[in-house]
Amino acid sequence: MILTVAAIVAQASPAPAASASPAAAAASPVPTATLPPDPKVDAAAKAWLLSLQQGKTLAGAVVTKQMEALFTPDNMKMIQGMLGTAALTSFDLKDSGMRGPIKIYVYRAAFADNKAFAFIYELDGKGRVAGMRIVPGQ
Repeated sequence: MILTVAAIVAQASPAPAASASPAAAAASPVPTATLPPDPKVDAAAKAWLLSLQQGKTLAGAVVTKQMEALFTPDNMKMIQGMLGTAALTSFDLKDSGMRGPIKIYVYRAAFADNKAFAFIYELDGKGRVAGMRIVPGQ
């Protein structure tokens, strides 16, 4: 099961090609060269993941209007249920790049209950959160 926070939260990127497997497309959405390391982006992405785990949006975060509209109580409850309550044990950047004006960062998040997810975090050209995806079993 792929929980596309894009389906729940928003996706600024075009959908992957129909011939690609959904898991492969979601886990490797980056079509261009790696972006330089950015500790601020890493910290923001991690803070978002932990906030979503609590069923909340990140206080004070700047998101696109499309993202804002998709933070419904039902969607937040579904995300929270999928992520569970176990402590985050690691959060590592695995890939990054650009798709048009969107910066894409792919992290691997592991939890104390042995669940692991790919967390895909997207920023638009103004630095607003433009999309997030959570892919189980990564």
